[in-house]
Amino acid sequence: KKWKICTANNTPSKKAKNVIQMLQTSDNIGAYYVAKTVGLENMESYFRKFGIGKTTEIGLSEESTSSLKKLSQWNDIDMATYSYGQGFTVTPIQAVSAFATIANKGKRMKPQIVEEVIDNGKVIPITQKLEETVIKEDSAVVTTEMLKQAFTFALKGNSSTRDFKNKFDGYSIAGKSGTAQIARSDGPGYYTDQVNTTYVGYDASPDSKFVMLIKMHRPKDSDFSSNNAFPLWVETFLELKDLLGVEKK
Repeated sequence: KKWKICTANNTPSKKAKNVIQMLQTSDNIGAYYVAKTVGLENMESYFRKFGIGKTTEIGLSEESTSSLKKLSQWNDIDMATYSYGQGFTVTPIQAVSAFATIANKGKRMKPQIVEEVIDNGKVIPITQKLEETVIKEDSAVVTTEMLKQAFTFALKGNSSTRDFKNKFDGYSIAGKSGTAQIARSDGPGYYTDQVNTTYVGYDASPDSKFVMLIKMHRPKDSDFSSNNAFPLWVETFLELKDLLGVEKK
């Protein structure tokens, strides 16, 4: 049976010429091309290394996990849909952990919710733990540079955030939008009129201070993250940057 990959709303591919343009325009066909280049086994391995498909063991009871099929059950269609974020689930803390790994030069740290515990005046620090080195530092640096260009592209090209552009002068921010159809509860497939939108961004300066994720569940104003989650992320960053201690490069 013949099948095809389309971008949102079954529109033709935007024909991104490189990976940077693929990220900037969220080109599904470009993402599939990258997935084919990586291959099924490597792709599944990286998913696991970045923490997808298992709990982060962050220390919260009843932590949700994500669904990711075993490699033996993957096929070419899975590889295609997984490449642009359909067909599996990721919790917000898993997404933050994955982006933090890139920001941390490829080293994935065990997520934690507190830095220290104070017991009767005694300070007990929570030791940070390295889970594993997922990708080489050079690869993480290149990925960050691409995500920085994706953020700048979104900031300049969005009518809702264009006025904020000058306020980001000197800051080094990397990020990516995400728009996902919601799986139907009454059978297979996805709702055509319901989505979740997400934006994840981080401080890409040498002294990286934060990773922040904003998710909107079934937003009413638009079907695309670039029109709701991203503008909200931008405004939230401008309110929090000084509190977080984010400095200009």
